[in-house]
Amino acid sequence: MQGDNPNLAVRPDFMSDKHQEAHQQLINEGLTEEQAARTLASLWTISNNTAKVEWADRLEHATAERLRAEEADEQRRQTLKDEEDAARIEERKKNKNHHTSRCPHHDACC
Repeated sequence: MQGDNPNLAVRPDFMSDKHQEAHQQLINEGLTEEQAARTLASLWTISNNTAKVEWADRLEHATAERLRAEEADEQRRQTLKDEEDAARIEERKKNKNHHTSRCPHHDACC
């Protein structure tokens, strides 16, 4: 995901050969070379700023989802622990009741 991070993007050199076609289209519309380069740079900046907002939204959403999943896992662990504790308590009660019902002198000796 970090490879797509628009915060790390570097604005291209719109005077380079790589952008010659877009640059030339703007010149054909009457812009100077510098105006064409500035226009392309402005468009790139606008697009990149939009991408930064979307990136931040995705990160926020992913963080919220991760936190919800962690909370759900913790709740499941706590529920399991509570069930195990309740089962142990119930087992002790059964064992205690079983022992007292078999001992006729329980009140005197125990």
